[in-house]
Amino acid sequence: MVEPMVKLTLLFRPAVRESFVSELQKFGVVHVEQQQVEENAETNRLAARIARIGQHQTFLRSRVDERGATPASVPYQGKIDDLVRKIDLLRVRIEGYETERAVLVRELATADRWGNFDPQLIEGLSKFGLRMSVHSATLATASRIAEEMTGDGTRSFVPLFEDKGTAFFAVVGSAESEAAELSVPEERLPERTASVVRERLEKIDEGIAEARSEIDALLPFREALSTRIAELQNELSFKIVVGSVHDAGEGHLYFLTGWIPSNQRGRLEEFLQSEEAAYLLEDPLPEDKVPVKLHNGAYTRLFEPILRIFSIPNYRELDPTPFFAPFYTIFFGLCVADLGYGVLILVAALVAFVVIKRKSVRPLLYLGLILATSVIVFGLLLNDLFGIKITSIAGPKSALSHAVLFGSVNSAMMLAITLGIIQITFGYVLRAINQVRAHGPAAALKPSGIILMLLGIVLAALHSLGPSFTVGPIPFGAAAAAIPAAQQIGFGMIGAGLVLLLLFNSLEKKIFLRPLFGLWELYELATTVPGYILSYLRLFALGLSGALLGETVINLAVMVRGDAWWGIFPMILVLLIGSGVNLAIGLLSAFVHSLRLTFVEFYNSVGFKGGGVEYRPFELKS
Repeated sequence: MVEPMVKLTLLFRPAVRESFVSELQKFGVVHVEQQQVEENAETNRLAARIARIGQHQTFLRSRVDERGATPASVPYQGKIDDLVRKIDLLRVRIEGYETERAVLVRELATADRWGNFDPQLIEGLSKFGLRMSVHSATLATASRIAEEMTGDGTRSFVPLFEDKGTAFFAVVGSAESEAAELSVPEERLPERTASVVRERLEKIDEGIAEARSEIDALLPFREALSTRIAELQNELSFKIVVGSVHDAGEGHLYFLTGWIPSNQRGRLEEFLQSEEAAYLLEDPLPEDKVPVKLHNGAYTRLFEPILRIFSIPNYRELDPTPFFAPFYTIFFGLCVADLGYGVLILVAALVAFVVIKRKSVRPLLYLGLILATSVIVFGLLLNDLFGIKITSIAGPKSALSHAVLFGSVNSAMMLAITLGIIQITFGYVLRAINQVRAHGPAAALKPSGIILMLLGIVLAALHSLGPSFTVGPIPFGAAAAAIPAAQQIGFGMIGAGLVLLLLFNSLEKKIFLRPLFGLWELYELATTVPGYILSYLRLFALGLSGALLGETVINLAVMVRGDAWWGIFPMILVLLIGSGVNLAIGLLSAFVHSLRLTFVEFYNSVGFKGGGVEYRPFELKS
């Protein structure tokens, strides 16, 4: 949910500007409306410093991950800037070593081709009036050149080696002989021997190891970098807020505007009573850009990262997170829908809990546990275990088989359609609530008409399908048959909804013009809503394709098993690779398509716009 906000306007004298802003920062509740502060050398320096230390912090964290052990953090006794400088120098040294090492590796690959020779010996031939050049050519061309030089008293052909159909050879002759006469390229020999390059590589590796050892000695001080980053961020935000202070009276009075959660109003008033400042607290106006603070329960909060992929709501909208979170959980489970894969995901998440200690990752691991549980539940409901029917393994009378409620293809397909109808209709209910909040009760009549039409169509359709129609164990047809005159009631709801849609759309228009606009909206509904509902078939299709692919992997594994005892090894390999690929595709598809159903089908029915500004209190970071 979106927390209510209160607008705050502060007035204070220039003499207390910096001290008051400093106290406001310590109070840490007010979201300050920051102005575009002109860049200057000081703010640029702070921003660059924060970025550089942040890079050092990321580098140290990656080094901890490489080592696989997390050393205990200890406070740094010296100046933090000296620690930053030391890390800076070590990183520059390592980067220099690694750059040189990359060059040496390429040089060694060339030097190895020519063997361990001394280039100075070749240069020494000139003292005897001789010249040696090295060339490469095709085998046929090299053979022809060798024949041409046979009996030539001025030059000699010396074969060296062959590599992938190319012959490398040397030509030794008088210093006056020209290599160009051969019409083949002359190879450039390395300036150093392979042994010299290897010696330098060893020294480089020793230097890298030494520098990394010095870095490792600094790992216990990594939290000191976090502290320093927080200090610099506090300093930068302080200067930005000071720059956002307005002159209200020719330098005699300053004012600042901001926002606070309404539940912090008492604390703020108590704080301001001890400060040299006047203040005004008022409710937001319709034109105000109010910051948004979300307040959700433990379960719903896990889905806020998914919400932020699209956008947070604006202040006057409902927070959709509590409403799409259960659907997203169900959709994810339906897309994978495999008891075996669900158990694997659950085990992986539990192992990650033990291995990964970083607090920022823990919410994602909790979300992984919830989604894994959904995959297990729907794998059981849809009768799937690694592509094998659970009922064929456990037997028709077992407890597991009794839990298979949507095992047939028709039941799984109709379950997906039913979920689509429920979510789309629920979305229009939320739209009606949003319209009441933003524009009053009359604005909710149009979405209410759409809801009536959807429910009426469903009721009439269920009556037509007859009392035997079920979705798995759910007797929808019998429930509709139990309603007297269900078809007439359904048509009545459709008619009433149509009237509301035609007469109460575009409330700013005259009432006799509204039906014209309503006809266009009716056309849009007729062309979009059925498509939205059919989009939920992707849940059924993805679950079915995953089950078929899993079954195919098992059949392939059985085929490669054969009769030999050693066939167990290729069988296991096929199972691991095939199931791994199937699971990876299933997880990616589940994430993307559940996201799409949320952001397109559900958000369009809700009328969600987003674009909110996140509440960021002006506070001291630690």
